[in-house]
Amino acid sequence: LLEANQVATHVQVAGAAEIVKKAEKSLNDSPNGAPAVGDLCEAVGVSRRTLSRAFEQTVGMGPATYLRRMRLGAARSSILQSNGDGKTISEIAINHGFWHFSRFAEQYREMFGESPSKTKSRYLLGQQSVDGPEPIRGQ
Repeated sequence: LLEANQVATHVQVAGAAEIVKKAEKSLNDSPNGAPAVGDLCEAVGVSRRTLSRAFEQTVGMGPATYLRRMRLGAARSSILQSNGDGKTISEIAINHGFWHFSRFAEQYREMFGESPSKTKSRYLLGQQSVDGPEPIRGQ
């Protein structure tokens, strides 16, 4: 019985990984930036509950947290690539789906250990070391 349970668990984890893989593909193929969790459910063909379980099992966080971390990582990349092109932090935040700027700054600081403006000014000053926590997996 224990062996059968182990096989069933392995199949569930493999299925969860496949769901997350499909969701990631959908994210990468999305022309309008990061979709909402409901959009991912529809694209992958699973319920919200199934998607949540798959993300929890595979990456250790729910899909909403995963999406936010991906958007924060993409915003950081945009900040680092702005190179004085005149784009403001607010414009970059909006482009990545963040409408509440103070919440964006707070979440950014929590994830990367510095404010978005500090990242931009440090990078523009030539201190191009941008090490930070892994933006997607783990916490």
